[in-house]
Amino acid sequence: MLRKYHTALSLFAMIFLFIVACSGVVLSVIPTLHKASLVSIPNGTQNVATLAQSVTARYGQVSRMERNQYGDMVVYYQKQGVNAADIIHPRTGERLATYHPSAFVVWVKDLHRAFLLGNTGRMLAGMMAVIMTLIVVSGTFLLVRRMGRWQALLTPIKGTGSTRIHAELARFALLGLLLSSLTGVYMSAVRFGVFSNESYIEAPFPETVSGGQPMPVNRLPVLMATDVNALKELIFPEPDDLQDVYSFTTRNGVGFIDQSTGHWLQFVSLSDKGHIQQWITDLHTGEGFWWLGLILGAMVLTVPVLSFTGAQTWWRRRKARPVWDNNVIGNDVISAPEVLVLVGSEGNTTWRFAQELTSQLQQAGLKVQCTEMNQLTTHYPSVRQLFVLTSTYGDGQAPASASQFLAKLAHFTPDHMTFCVLGFGDRQFARFCQYAVDVDKALHQTGLLRFHNVSFIHRSSSLEWQQWGRSIRHETGIPLSLNAISAPDNTLALTLFEREDFGQDPTTATSIMRFQLSPDQTMPTFDAGDLLSVIAPHSTGPRLYSLASSNTDGVVEICVRRHAQGVCSTYLHRLALGDQVQASIRFNVSFRPHYTGKPIILIGAGTGIGPLMGFIRNNRQSCPLYLYWGARTKAFDFLYETELNICLNDKRLTQLHTVFSQDSAHDGCKRYVQDALLNDAVALLDRLENQAHILICGGKDMATGVALAINEILKPTSVDVDTLKAQGRYLEDVY
Repeated sequence: MLRKYHTALSLFAMIFLFIVACSGVVLSVIPTLHKASLVSIPNGTQNVATLAQSVTARYGQVSRMERNQYGDMVVYYQKQGVNAADIIHPRTGERLATYHPSAFVVWVKDLHRAFLLGNTGRMLAGMMAVIMTLIVVSGTFLLVRRMGRWQALLTPIKGTGSTRIHAELARFALLGLLLSSLTGVYMSAVRFGVFSNESYIEAPFPETVSGGQPMPVNRLPVLMATDVNALKELIFPEPDDLQDVYSFTTRNGVGFIDQSTGHWLQFVSLSDKGHIQQWITDLHTGEGFWWLGLILGAMVLTVPVLSFTGAQTWWRRRKARPVWDNNVIGNDVISAPEVLVLVGSEGNTTWRFAQELTSQLQQAGLKVQCTEMNQLTTHYPSVRQLFVLTSTYGDGQAPASASQFLAKLAHFTPDHMTFCVLGFGDRQFARFCQYAVDVDKALHQTGLLRFHNVSFIHRSSSLEWQQWGRSIRHETGIPLSLNAISAPDNTLALTLFEREDFGQDPTTATSIMRFQLSPDQTMPTFDAGDLLSVIAPHSTGPRLYSLASSNTDGVVEICVRRHAQGVCSTYLHRLALGDQVQASIRFNVSFRPHYTGKPIILIGAGTGIGPLMGFIRNNRQSCPLYLYWGARTKAFDFLYETELNICLNDKRLTQLHTVFSQDSAHDGCKRYVQDALLNDAVALLDRLENQAHILICGGKDMATGVALAINEILKPTSVDVDTLKAQGRYLEDVY
């Protein structure tokens, strides 16, 4: 619920907050620009009386001296009957420059404070300050909920994409945005009378003055006793008017001075509340603290990015909402369901998996009810099997659609149903799928029996999803054949613009193919290791190819080996430059390296080098990264040879170990990539004992041989390949 309020407020106020933020950033820089040219003097080196004497001697008919909001000393005077103003030196009174208030700055201030709409705009700006405060406060609690506890706000934020960018920027700007919004709210409240304006004071005009001969300004006692740096404004009396007075405003108050005696006629001190209100104004504008203005400006600059990433996340969640049929959520509840599917989701991704499961169960002839976990009721007399599919939010918390589930479970009456729980999460979080574990335990404590142990899906892996479906089919006999789940609505029109061909025999050649999107499409988000789904004409289904590029590369790159009976590979190899194919992205987030500083071991053969090359390109942190790769011949099949050497030189690749089976055949013994691993066994063992991760891409036979070699290398230890897999340190993309 808190996230819904946060999102609703943000979307409602986004345009206005964008204007306020951008104009605020501009205004935050102005005090620093003025500071660079500001002439200032130390306290105690000049008094107001001496400066006023110098100014009147230089300018003649002076009406006013003031220190403006940026600290410049400005004198207003008449010259040949025309009003003018100069910036002067605060010690000598010498002219430094003509004073012309910037029309642009005035316009930006009006835009920032009132949206150029006068008093109505000021009220709107005040409302935006209130909304911004609510957004910051709710966002803070959401961030704490994501991180798990307040102390965790100082720890690294995990996750990927726009969601992580949003969280990182929010944490960086949190205090600055809160300070700006709260001070803005207070200033608006003062302006519209909610609080009295204690910083604006007036002294009552004196009823009588001495009326004597005016004293020279440099001898007026009050002005002599006041340091120039305390001056805010000095208004001179009208010439030849003995009844007029000096109006004098300092940092400590305001009053009137007799021009004959030089003493106060009236004086009102600024109260402590007034000082606090001035301080609050200076905090908001940065005009009194130029360095704070820069800091706040940098933090406020995040607002447009936060607006974009927040709207992007909201739109992605909205687009991901499933379309349900008459048997599931959003329509009438079916009578006497046999299977209940409960869904816990924060961003709607889990719903896509639930929809596929529900569809498959219905195709098996079962009556299925699918709803969110928060809709749990106390009694399901007809249900025999319960499936719970849930993600985990933050550091082990319930996602939005499951926030009330455990409380409702306390009133749940277990019948004769059995259950299983499937968790969705990201292994880089310390409490991976923790909420699924908690739900599994809580259901078991009600007396229900499991028909399948709790299982986990890492980063929406289609491979793990399908493996889970096969396991359920084996345990229950339900004929499930779960389809891979890809991102919705991501069909791409790809144009081949570059290719590199390898191999001696054209019928079994390998090509690196690079595609561009059509001009009317936007590049989707994907990473090396994700999959490109291509359907060739007259084929029976899609063919998946591991991506060698990320969306930030601006191209879609794959490696394709032609197979004699391969419909899709033959189709792709026959493409000419400029030809177009229809394809879609399927996420494969379970096959990713983590650039944490620990060694990364990449192992592949043939076209399996594609995603591994993408991982090497992305190793901008220069983590220790080792590639073991095999192919047929060095002369004709060495994919990415030039780029690999470049990566070795710039330290994105630490070591390269290659083996070419046909080149070693003349010795009577072909060597494969697993042989290269065994030859480097000592070094590999050292890396694995240093928590190295292994990623393997290539054919099944190669992967089997690699697993045997790794187990052989690990013999001196107490771990094996299965142990590494359980730890998430042995990842495969095998075909």
